[in-house]
Amino acid sequence: MPAEGSVNDIFGVNSPSASNAVSFVPGEVGRGFTFGAGGFIDIPASASLASQQFTLAAWAEPTGPGPNNDAFGNAIFGQDFDNTHSVYLFWRATDNRFGFEFGSQSSEVIYTQNTFPAGSFYFRDRYI
Repeated sequence: MPAEGSVNDIFGVNSPSASNAVSFVPGEVGRGFTFGAGGFIDIPASASLASQQFTLAAWAEPTGPGPNNDAFGNAIFGQDFDNTHSVYLFWRATDNRFGFEFGSQSSEVIYTQNTFPAGSFYFRDRYI
């Protein structure tokens, strides 16, 4: 999603089924999204997204704690597979670290060694 004034997929294959409280703002590269209270973009499960290998990447500018300032912080993107398995990239204000979860929510989480304070853009990616 390039975020150039639309929440739709650039190729029209995996466009959102719903979105809420999404605004477009200047980003580090082009435009980006910012979310208000209850903001989200929901992209439904799709066969084209069910690959065994993929790269997740995002520019993110944390602005501070969200409404659920907990160990999982603010989701940048994510997908639940079932009640205990998912993939998420998130930033948490409790220690200014990015986290990456792939698989079990209780045991398969990686946190950045370095800290990334709010107020700057950061690029995070992960090849799976």
